[in-house]
Amino acid sequence: MNATFGVEASGSVSLPIDQVNAMKNALRTALFALLLAIVPAFSLSAAEPPVGKVRTYGLLEVQKPRTEAQKIDSPNGERIVVPGAVVATQTDKIPATLGTPFGFEYTITGLPANEPVTLKKVVTYPAITKPDGTKQTTHSVKVEHLSDDQGKLESFEGFKFTEPYELAPGEWTFEMWHDGQKLVSQKFLVVKPEN
Repeated sequence: MNATFGVEASGSVSLPIDQVNAMKNALRTALFALLLAIVPAFSLSAAEPPVGKVRTYGLLEVQKPRTEAQKIDSPNGERIVVPGAVVATQTDKIPATLGTPFGFEYTITGLPANEPVTLKKVVTYPAITKPDGTKQTTHSVKVEHLSDDQGKLESFEGFKFTEPYELAPGEWTFEMWHDGQKLVSQKFLVVKPEN
């Protein structure tokens, strides 16, 4: 005996139950296959990690006066925040003279849009002997920025020789880190000025 499933309506249709079950199974299989095809596409479109690059580097010209000083573990114990600086002369050779500001401009893309971003600046250099007799070869500081609506930020970082004991000839390296990933690195060679 062949069981049927009926749909009551004008011009009613009756199908055997095994055909209805076969159609349900075929529909489930098709939906499952579609789901398997869609899920990897979403996984592949997940956000890529941020990427950074140095735009330019060298001797800086500070465009505006100092605005605030932060106490940090740098050789002289502070970080001077200025609202604007530009690279006046592109070079990786920096004279070890008091008052010389040097650094780099950089861009980071792939950040969340319009969000605060915390970066970590790490600077390494030849041993500096501070007035208290301790030696220092590195310092770091957290730097706060706000990304734009495209998830990009552009900024600069640098250093200015303000104390005689900071004039350490040799290789100086600046790095910008985000969430444990180094995004930007720039090296400078600090040299004794020629007489």
